[in-house]
Amino acid sequence: MILLFTVIISSALAKDSSINVTPSYVVFQSVATGQESRSATIHITNSGYSSVKLGDVVLEGTHSNDFNITNNGCTQTLNIENTCNINVKFNPTSSGVKSTILSISYGDGSDKLSVFLTNQESNKHKVKNLLPPVMNELNILEEMNAGGVYNLNWSALGYHDDYDMLLVMFDCTGMATGTCGSSYSNSEKLYESIPLSPSTTTVGAWDSNGITATNFNYTHSFIVPATRKDGSAWAESGTPVVVRFYNKSSEDSEAGNSSLSLIIPGGLTNDYYDTSGRKIQKTICPASGCTKVN
Repeated sequence: MILLFTVIISSALAKDSSINVTPSYVVFQSVATGQESRSATIHITNSGYSSVKLGDVVLEGTHSNDFNITNNGCTQTLNIENTCNINVKFNPTSSGVKSTILSISYGDGSDKLSVFLTNQESNKHKVKNLLPPVMNELNILEEMNAGGVYNLNWSALGYHDDYDMLLVMFDCTGMATGTCGSSYSNSEKLYESIPLSPSTTTVGAWDSNGITATNFNYTHSFIVPATRKDGSAWAESGTPVVVRFYNKSSEDSEAGNSSLSLIIPGGLTNDYYDTSGRKIQKTICPASGCTKVN
C-alpha cells in the first residue's frame, strides 16, 4: 500500500503558478531491506506556458539510494494543458526512516519542482495536512475612501514554518449576489498586493501531537484607487467590494503548488459574502465619503 498525501489548493500566488507537481509529499509503506514498494505516480501539469521544457529528474539527499525512479515520462517539452508522469518506488538498502527529494528542473534549468519522499510521515506534516491555516485576527475598515491610504493588519494561524500572503479585492458592481470574486483570476479584480511576508510571528494557541502552531502577523499599506478599474467614479452611495486572502508556504512554492484561499472565522466583525467564509464584503466610497441614504 502507498499512502499519498497531496496538498490540493486552488487559485494563485505561486512561485510559478503556470506549472505544478502533485503530490508534493509521498509516504511509502515500509518494506523489508532489499524489497521494493508499489509504485507511486507523480504528475506534472503545464497549466500556463504555451510550452515548457522539462529537464533533469533526479533524487537528492542522504537516502537517495533507497528510492528508485522506475519511469520518467517528463524529460520532454510539455505543451500547455498537458500532463506527464514519473513513477517512483521505495527500495531500502537498510532499515530505518528514509527520506529524499525528487527534483525536476524546467525552463533554463535554474527553476525546479520538488516532491518529498519518505517511508514515515512526521507529526508536523500530519498536522499541516489536517489543519490548514486560518485567519486569526483582522483589522480592515468597513468603508475606505478613494485615494486614501489605509494600514491593514491581520494574522494567520498555521503549522507551516512560513507563509507568504496575498491580499486581493474585487469590484462587485452589477454582480449577482454571492458571485463576485469567485476566482482569483476574475475580471472584476481591482487590486492585488505583492506576496507579503509576516512582520512578526508569535506562538499560536493550537497544539496537536506535540506540535505548536504559529501566528503569522501581517501589515499592509493599501492605497485605494482613485477610480474604478474601468476609469469610472466610485458610486456616491458606496461601491461594494469583496476582500480575499490567499497564502502559500515555501514547501508549496517549491512544489509548484497554487495558493490556499483562507477561511476568515466568525467573531471578527466582518460581513461574509459567501457561505464558505472565504470572502468578506467592504465598501469603497468617493474621496469625499459616501452619501448616506436616509
